[in-house]
Amino acid sequence: MNIGAAIFKILGDDSTLLGLLGGVKKIYPLRAPQSETFPYVVYQKNSVSANDSKDGASTLDVVRVQFDFYHDNFDLNYEISEQARTVLDKYRGTIGGISVDSCNYLTENEGWEDEDDIYRLSVDYSFRIKRTGSISGGNGSSHTTIWTTQKFTNQTSTSITVSVADLPTSDFDLYLEIYRDGILMIHGVNYTIIGNVITPSFAFMGENILVKFKPS
Repeated sequence: MNIGAAIFKILGDDSTLLGLLGGVKKIYPLRAPQSETFPYVVYQKNSVSANDSKDGASTLDVVRVQFDFYHDNFDLNYEISEQARTVLDKYRGTIGGISVDSCNYLTENEGWEDEDDIYRLSVDYSFRIKRTGSISGGNGSSHTTIWTTQKFTNQTSTSITVSVADLPTSDFDLYLEIYRDGILMIHGVNYTIIGNVITPSFAFMGENILVKFKPS
């Protein structure tokens, strides 16, 4: 599952956290772009545990996610982490197309990035995710949502044009995913869309681009 859709909306929709990040949703999966400025947040899914059922596929997954907070100011980095905890800890609801039964704070530890002379604070959370609806499993049910995938290799242009014009017109966080060399980019921060033309906020440098979307 793409729990990132829920994470991005939970954190990105909090005005206090957004203000601490400089007014920009600098929340990234796996790693931030090299050109990104501090502060920012990076998250990664470390493990998924399913509640096995003899009657079919798991209906509840426990997902452990690590959040890394980066800042050149030690105290402000803690302030961002604490605000994220205020938003995430004990969260429950459906957001970004993901049904979160609960979210629980687990552990945290401090770090230092010598290469960038930057503070890092790593915090782990446990998400209980309900799996309902169109889930493929041993009971014969199947996926009802079909994503369209298009690949673009060795891109050097300033934009890419997908071969169909039915890109989603809303809910981009839920219905559109764009990967740059395997790293998910976030709409509104890394690229803009006009019609079926996608233009990034940076120049492509011979990279591979993967576009996935489904009707909204």
